[in-house]
Amino acid sequence: MQTLALEPNLAVERATGTRLAYLGFNLRDPILRDARVRQAIAYALDRRPMIEYLWRGQAQPARSLLPPQSWAYDGDVPPYDHDGNKASQLLDAAGYPAANGLRFHITMKTSTDENTRLMVAVMQQQLREVGIAPRHPDFRVRNILLRRTHGAFQMYGLRWIGGNEDPGMFEYAFHSSKFHRTEPTAASTRIRK
Repeated sequence: MQTLALEPNLAVERATGTRLAYLGFNLRDPILRDARVRQAIAYALDRRPMIEYLWRGQAQPARSLLPPQSWAYDGDVPPYDHDGNKASQLLDAAGYPAANGLRFHITMKTSTDENTRLMVAVMQQQLREVGIAPRHPDFRVRNILLRRTHGAFQMYGLRWIGGNEDPGMFEYAFHSSKFHRTEPTAASTRIRK
């Protein structure tokens, strides 16, 4: 968009969009079923550099899957602002002390989209800072969706584009009853663009 804005014969209009980047967790995974671990991951991630550098300030942190313009949006949902100390405390309380700087490994999957890959690279570095070592990212969307459907994953990062004004549609995308094998997921850290 910034390149287009430099063209003198073009008028660039900007408006709020409904693209959402999110993390999904396998709540049956032995590590991730503990809410304190998922909360620690949310506190470990700093969305500000991603918004500033990857999206050039053209995004905002999201508090839910729903955009603020949705009738069902709840602006009172507490945020998970970046707090590495709180993340470390939660991981300690969950029984994952840092041994030589490492608490555990976690497999994080994502797509081949360049923006998503860059976002996940930033997330991986931020998770390492609290002792979580992400490994083996898988950049094949088909593989991610198949694994998600069968519960064969730990964590994944994807995007939801448009159409999220009606909250009922999320039942079909995220509710465990809509999968062949139940695998509940929960969204944690989100960025709305």
